Amino acid sequence: MPNLIVNIAGENRASRVEFGTMQIVQILTSQVDTLSFSMRLPETALAERPIIGQAIEVLEGTEVLFGGVIVQTPRNFDRSTGETIVSVSAQDYQVQMTRKRVAQSFVNQSAGAIATALLNVLPVSFGFSVGLIETGQILQRWDINYETVADAFERLAKTIGFEWYVAYDKKLYFFAAGSSNTNAPWNLTETATAPYTSSAAYNELMPSEDFTQLRNIVTVRGAKTNSVLVPQNEFGNGASRNFILNLGVVTAGSLTMTIGGVGQSIGEEGKIDPTLVSWLVNYQNRSVQATAGTPTPAANVAIVFQYRYETQIIVTARNASSIAAYGEIEHVIVNPEIKERVIATQVAKADLEYYGNPAETLRYKTTRKGLRAGMTQTVTIPRAGVNGDYLIKAVSISFFAWLTQTTAHQPIGEYYKNYSIDMERIR
Repeated sequence: MPNLIVNIAGENRASRVEFGTMQIVQILTSQVDTLSFSMRLPETALAERPIIGQAIEVLEGTEVLFGGVIVQTPRNFDRSTGETIVSVSAQDYQVQMTRKRVAQSFVNQSAGAIATALLNVLPVSFGFSVGLIETGQILQRWDINYETVADAFERLAKTIGFEWYVAYDKKLYFFAAGSSNTNAPWNLTETATAPYTSSAAYNELMPSEDFTQLRNIVTVRGAKTNSVLVPQNEFGNGASRNFILNLGVVTAGSLTMTIGGVGQSIGEEGKIDPTLVSWLVNYQNRSVQATAGTPTPAANVAIVFQYRYETQIIVTARNASSIAAYGEIEHVIVNPEIKERVIATQVAKADLEYYGNPAETLRYKTTRKGLRAGMTQTVTIPRAGVNGDYLIKAVSISFFAWLTQTTAHQPIGEYYKNYSIDMERIR
């Protein structure tokens, strides 16, 4: 068995670690991975005490099990041994992205270009680089108002149906949901008859179904925007000198007007001398009225208003097969950051694809290594009624000692790992 290495600020402190307290939780995509353990320090080794902000890595041989930054170090004192007990908590390197805020606007830029720009905002000393950045949709305008870089990545990804995460080597991955799933190095299979030979020792198998998040009619309500120029046709009656714009809340400054094909001068009420224009418009009341010197439009003369009005991006998508099976279940996504109909449609379809059927989840524990969050694993256990491809959403690694020692901590190498796998069937 390869040695376990616990590098803290570049120094291996594994000999101080209580292996039985160590746990690593790897979670899918942008959710933060965590590490926790206790270590014992005799009085002569207090200089080795971990400090918040220090980099920490856990390796098994050359395999990196965790990489990140220490965020908590509460400690107490063992009077019987004279040792200081430090409880170490760490988060993956994504936590460094919460230290930098950004205020910037992007016009007609792809989501990938914006992601690259966000990455470049981070100090070079942090050591981040590109793993994979897919191009994604072109966004007409994208504003970031003093958000942390991590929050900006999360909002950008959610708006266009992408996912993102920072790997333990500090490389950024920004990609369409589901496009980067990799196959697990081994599948969990079991024969249908006794003695039920399995590809890996496992226990605590728990399949279940979850109906609570099911939806099959998804409406996305995006940003408010302006319509294209639209005409409103009226006719004079020889008396009316006041007209109402009835197609919506009129966009200020967008109105033009002709009477009998002749263009009219228009000014905004309260903001221009009425003697300088023929008509005054009140955008709040949506009214247009003639000024004192303007002739009243004759009967049957064509009056054409053209203007833009405020509208909202609203897109609804339906999953017919799910509706047939479960009845209509509606859901609304409100995201004012969605400023284009094509993106709203993409978000609605992606949500339907994921939530259009009940979630089938599966949990189990194993001692066989190699599984990570984001992998796809085929599970076939006939006696449990389980057969399908599952996306691994979380892997929790617990460490245990092989031997009982007289000292409080366990020597390097004398441990084994138990993996708790949390997964969901691919729909």
